[in-house]
Amino acid sequence: MFLMGVFSAFIVLLPWLGQNTERIKPLFQKDKFALANLSASAEWTGYESILGVILILGLVLLGVFHLKNQSKKGIVTLFILAFITIQGIIYLFVPKIEAYSQRSAINFFKTLSGQNVCVNTLGYKSYAHWFYGKIQPQNVCDALANPTNQNIQAYYVVTKITSGNPPELQHFERWYEKNGFVFWRKYAIKTDSLASPSTIQ
Repeated sequence: MFLMGVFSAFIVLLPWLGQNTERIKPLFQKDKFALANLSASAEWTGYESILGVILILGLVLLGVFHLKNQSKKGIVTLFILAFITIQGIIYLFVPKIEAYSQRSAINFFKTLSGQNVCVNTLGYKSYAHWFYGKIQPQNVCDALANPTNQNIQAYYVVTKITSGNPPELQHFERWYEKNGFVFWRKYAIKTDSLASPSTIQ
């Protein structure tokens, strides 16, 4: 119960932290990637804290029912309120946490969906470019291997800012960076139809 109480308090506090990231940035001075992640916009309203209050209410009712020798009723009540809290976390918290961890990269991959491009990550493992970029079978390639695929218009690689300037990307243009990610590109064929930073949210 103690751990659940701590978790409840964290759920109450997290929205406030999300609205005041400047206050916690000093804690991440040694982690450049995490520090850049905190610059992302997650749009906390503050009402998300209600989920923590619901869980705390469940713990209080558990104690009340226990004092009345109705422990079974208390456990059922806690279970129901915990279920509500978990569902709320899935719908309200997870998307916001994802905004910090990888939304800028995901949005980038989405802009490349359906285009004849080659996309890879370097320095970290991810399947996001496969899923969100909807890479077509004929465009499966390794941007770092400099493949000769006539269908490919451009090659893109995503790294974390902590990777610096990888020697593998010496022939790539350091296009732009956002929220801890750096986006690199190398054209195979000049075209104006490819994604540009202004189209990526």
